[in-house]
Amino acid sequence: MITSLIDEYKNSKEKMDKMSKHIPDIEKAEQTLGLKHISEKDVEHIIDNIISEKREYIMQRGTKAFNPIMGLIMKELRGKADGEIVSKLLKTKMNEILKK
Repeated sequence: MITSLIDEYKNSKEKMDKMSKHIPDIEKAEQTLGLKHISEKDVEHIIDNIISEKREYIMQRGTKAFNPIMGLIMKELRGKADGEIVSKLLKTKMNEILKK
């Protein structure tokens, strides 16, 4: 069983190596497939929009609103931003709202 897993990994690695030779411009491929990360400014804009839409929910639930709001943001971003960065930005912005 272990050897078959090793063979499977080796085959997939070899396939990826062969495939990567046929992609002339990785950046263009990322952009075409929608895989390119977006700027922190754009991430903040998306966070601000969702917070604006869900402000009442945040005020009602307080810090318990963090996970559902984070889920909405990550769904919107679809892997185009680092979750750790998004989390830090969201916590900061939610704390600002809840302190008012």
